[in-house]
Amino acid sequence: MSRACVVTCCLLALCISSRSCFAQSRNSASAGGTEVITSTSAVTSVHELQIPEKARAACNEGSKRLAARDSARSIPDFQKAIKAFPGYYEAWAKLGAAELDLEQWTNAESAFRKSMELSGGRYAPANFGLSLILATVTKQFDEAEETVRAGLEMDPTNATGHFVLAWVLYSTSRLQEAEKIARDAIASQPNFPGTRLLMAQIHLQESRFPAAVNDLDGYIAPGVDSSLNEKVRAIRAEALSKVNARSEVAEANR
Repeated sequence: MSRACVVTCCLLALCISSRSCFAQSRNSASAGGTEVITSTSAVTSVHELQIPEKARAACNEGSKRLAARDSARSIPDFQKAIKAFPGYYEAWAKLGAAELDLEQWTNAESAFRKSMELSGGRYAPANFGLSLILATVTKQFDEAEETVRAGLEMDPTNATGHFVLAWVLYSTSRLQEAEKIARDAIASQPNFPGTRLLMAQIHLQESRFPAAVNDLDGYIAPGVDSSLNEKVRAIRAEALSKVNARSEVAEANR
């Protein structure tokens, strides 16, 4: 399986992990301002209260387009949100995700770093996006691992974060560690599709073809319509042919 196939799934996960333009965790919500606890125990930050409605609406519209994989059209929305509120670190991270999906690596890296700067390094999605670029594009693996682990300290249950960490470990040939993280991610969120592809990638690398077939079946089973489905089915067919070939050899040697 090509790395592009797995990375595309990672991009999908990164893009849709949060359709809202609010911080998702308590640590993220507190970034940039003093917390305010509401009567429903939700956490709202001064930063969040400062976001103009115009900026919020633009960011949410961009998020919808990004989730629909209309990355090019989402970028003007995020830029509009940032223009209305330059400190909008959530919008900066979304902008980075859109540029990442379009393989505009330099712009994406700058956007993620800007998001981290504005949030004081306390907005996990920016960490995950930057880590993906560092591991996949610039091959700065040490910084990539440090960055994604910092993001997971803020949001320990984030499936995208665990996926990116597993990808970083896989990229540095630490296959057993990568598989453990990927398994943990699947256990916590079974329907997270990219993790299934990464597991298949690991098992193909180890020539564990039956396991790879099972991984790919787990990806295909939910019936999600994806641009990757045709390629995934082709890879599954190739892996299954190797399973059958080994069975035939074993049978002949009996």
